[in-house]
Amino acid sequence: MSGNQLYTALNETALLLHTSERAFSQRFGLTPTLLHLLHQLHLSEGQQPTQLSALLLLDTSTLTRAIDRLTQAGLAQRRADPHDRRAVRLTLTPAGQVLRDATLACHEQLIARQLGVFSVTEQQQLAALLVTLRAGLVAALDHEPALPTSCRRR
Repeated sequence: MSGNQLYTALNETALLLHTSERAFSQRFGLTPTLLHLLHQLHLSEGQQPTQLSALLLLDTSTLTRAIDRLTQAGLAQRRADPHDRRAVRLTLTPAGQVLRDATLACHEQLIARQLGVFSVTEQQQLAALLVTLRAGLVAALDHEPALPTSCRRR
């Protein structure tokens, strides 16, 4: 398989996963971004928006809109950071916790079905490969080398 074919396969897989995630999220009245924000708050409640932005790979304006939607829906609240008067921390409300718990349980079932095409060993191999790929992509974004002259737009 050529590099272009592999890239196409990865891209198509990502699009299929996103389509599945969007359909799943809509069942709960959410978007994939809101779903991931709820789940991230499950892992570490009371995070600052800057931390969430980095963890979810979202720009600050997208994250701000997502936080606004969660707070307007009564699922999250902004609280002053006790250590930094300029900062806020995001926490889930009781309604947000109930929705998070419901989505987590169902999301785990969805993931198990999607990854069930692989054996446990294959899942572990895939996870290791994806961790390596992700690290390489992050490093490339941080230190994007200049394109050769022949590849630059004219």
